[in-house]
Amino acid sequence: MKVVLVAERSSLRTVLSDHFTRLGASVIQYRHPIKAMDNLEEIAPDIIAWSAEDYPRHWKTFIAFLRSHVSREDSVFVLLTGPSFTHDDADKAQHLGVNGLVNENLDRPQELERLRNLVVRYKELSDLRRTKRLIPGPYDRVELMFSHPQSWEIVSGKVRDISIEGLGFVPSRPSLVENLESGDIIETATLRIGENLLNLQLRVYRNSEALSVLFHDLTAAHAETIGLYLNDSLERELASNESYDER
Repeated sequence: MKVVLVAERSSLRTVLSDHFTRLGASVIQYRHPIKAMDNLEEIAPDIIAWSAEDYPRHWKTFIAFLRSHVSREDSVFVLLTGPSFTHDDADKAQHLGVNGLVNENLDRPQELERLRNLVVRYKELSDLRRTKRLIPGPYDRVELMFSHPQSWEIVSGKVRDISIEGLGFVPSRPSLVENLESGDIIETATLRIGENLLNLQLRVYRNSEALSVLFHDLTAAHAETIGLYLNDSLERELASNESYDER
């Protein structure tokens, strides 16, 4: 699965990568619309996300060219809109074959959910609601420790739940993380999952009763390790029960 982002800002790529790489997709950013058009046939993207704020004129030419070659079902074209996007633009977008409009502020959960729902109408993605989420039990071993990105203090605690996208974490000392905000990057973290120790980065999604973090730039190998562990949860429970019965 290939996602092409046409935008000047790297912040949009960060949000898209945090989501789509965990759904088995790669995100490629183009900062020059003409170059994106030149490479369109070679890349054959499944999804194109275009910043209408960064490039308010080029998208009309691009979508007309795209739809002359590829259908709405084969290549999903999403406009990321901002305050300068008008009703006339929306009418043109519908006429030209844009699949949908999403506000570019993807840090808002409702906008990311809107984007996700739009894409899964056309593409088979395991979105967040379908992602297996594990609440660790006595037969699971899931532990997290990380260095605070400003103070570098070691933060430990309990993993409340985990999915292929991220996890919920309750720190042993909540005061150590009270200044973490949505979007903060935790560069040094260690996740123990079963017998595996994974060194990774985290991105703060929400900091309220518990700290919710997303896996940031997760490698394919680490994603596979986490996914396999989540899928084997029932087998671990059955093995634990069998061991108990044999006593």
